[in-house]
Amino acid sequence: MRKAESLFPKVDQTLLMEMLKLETKQKGWQGTVILEIRYPDDRVRLEEKIDKLYNKYERVPSEKDDRTLRFKAVHIDTEELERLLKEDPEIEHITGSAELTLKDEYPSSR
Repeated sequence: MRKAESLFPKVDQTLLMEMLKLETKQKGWQGTVILEIRYPDDRVRLEEKIDKLYNKYERVPSEKDDRTLRFKAVHIDTEELERLLKEDPEIEHITGSAELTLKDEYPSSR
């Protein structure tokens, strides 16, 4: 747990543990997450962040408050989460949840 915390200091540890559990126990997990990304006060233009997230994940984040964006996305595993943090150093903290979808639970037999 401490190693995960040191590798992902800006990520809520409950979210990280949920993601790691699904990645390891659910083969073929689609990386379905709901993320809340918090930025520092008065230093960030959320409109620009919304555009960047939309261009990258094809999902429109909503503004939870004046410094937090919230969105649901697919194909965000821990590696993608790490890329997101590297690409946007202004992120202060990420919370949220990771979940199974029906597609994850009942993969196609094809």
